[in-house]
Amino acid sequence: MLSHAREIEEDLKSQLETLVPKIKDVLEQIYPAPTVYISESDENTDHYYRYQIIENAKRWEYYANTDTYRLWIDLRMYWTRRARLVFSIHGIGKHVNLEALVCSPFLDLKEIVEDGEEAVSSLIPVADDGFVFFKSEDPQQLKRRFSSWLDQVLSTFLIELSQNL
Repeated sequence: MLSHAREIEEDLKSQLETLVPKIKDVLEQIYPAPTVYISESDENTDHYYRYQIIENAKRWEYYANTDTYRLWIDLRMYWTRRARLVFSIHGIGKHVNLEALVCSPFLDLKEIVEDGEEAVSSLIPVADDGFVFFKSEDPQQLKRRFSSWLDQVLSTFLIELSQNL
């Protein structure tokens, strides 16, 4: 199961890396020095976004089990706003189970108020559902399913980003 999660993680990083220069070019049209980069969790940061992950799971009506497995990758964008496209990979259900994991995306958008302070963030959905994958799944089939799902998520994200510039 962990090899499937690593495959998905690598695919995510690769796709997000191709977006970085494109998004930076767009943001430079409205702000002179935007920052755009990819970040990923480690043992000291893997608990970040817990609130957003749980809220996303509630919307999709499942229990996000971050005790089973957890990691996240985000695309961070800073201009006159702060935005993070986050992909969290974690367990599903209340019991420890490594038979199935989910990749759950969301856009966390923050307004900047006086003195550079960040206001309350908005959690914006960028998918109709999380991407559930299974230990028993064929790696090639998994890759095809994930690629199709990710294309749709990134398209939705770009629309949301353009509407929130």
